[in-house]
Amino acid sequence: MVLFNPFTKMMTKSTLLALACIIFALWGCGAGKASKTPMQEAEVNFGAEKNAIAGLRASLASNQKARDRQGELAVLISLGKALTSSGEYKEAQDELARAIKLAGKLKDSKGLADSYGTLAEARLKAGNPEAALESIDRAVEIDSKLGYPSQARLNLKGLILLKSGRPAEAIDALKSASGAAGGDTELLSDNMRLSGIASRQTGSDALWYFSEAYRLDRELGRTGKVAFDLEQLAELNFESGRYDEALFLFERSYSAYMEAGATDMAIRGLDRLIEAAKGLGRYEKALYYSGIREDLLRNRKTVSGEKR
Repeated sequence: MVLFNPFTKMMTKSTLLALACIIFALWGCGAGKASKTPMQEAEVNFGAEKNAIAGLRASLASNQKARDRQGELAVLISLGKALTSSGEYKEAQDELARAIKLAGKLKDSKGLADSYGTLAEARLKAGNPEAALESIDRAVEIDSKLGYPSQARLNLKGLILLKSGRPAEAIDALKSASGAAGGDTELLSDNMRLSGIASRQTGSDALWYFSEAYRLDRELGRTGKVAFDLEQLAELNFESGRYDEALFLFERSYSAYMEAGATDMAIRGLDRLIEAAKGLGRYEKALYYSGIREDLLRNRKTVSGEKR
């Protein structure tokens, strides 16, 4: 009997889906089980971000009044980061443009690199990868001249290149990042995950990269990222014909997403699991997980309705 592989005809869709998810996996997925609903967590985070931004603006005014230009630069960069985190991308870019101008006047190369690096992130999140690439290249160039390449910035360059549709170049940037200064285990796991995404598009080593990311994320206790790693490993195993292993990994990925409090990602993972189970003729398993999916969707609608 010939098994129907539902992913064979969806490789392009799967790749794009994985690429979209990497933003979530790197920047948004929690490391532990949430004690609040996602909506409550969002409200808490929103309030904290607004308070942080207000505090930074007050600090900026204080530094300007005291004519502390170096302090002003540091606060401008932090303000750019905070505004980016809160989704206020235009304001973030405006503040970072001020930081770049000030760093140039102060001849502060490190501050200039940090300003460009933060601007790259703001531009990427604003949906402008081309401008983001220009900014990150400036930051990386300055780091290189200072003799201090940053793994975090090279990871970001890899991500930007991925979002620009240039996976081969992304792999090159990520390989250079793996041996850069200022790295740690979390940055290494992010590097492995990004390399896995890029390798899925270039056709080599993706299984190894995601396996390494999974190993590191388990050690670090980064549950949300473990879930993403497992999901990608499941897809790769399915595409290689290791169907039982793939289903097992899909189930583990779903459980990890739930443990991380990432209900939307868990539902998306269940869609893949159900599709795979149906494709293999495992209809009882598909029906079982379809029921779980309906319950999750029903609960999400109930919570949303109560909130309104």
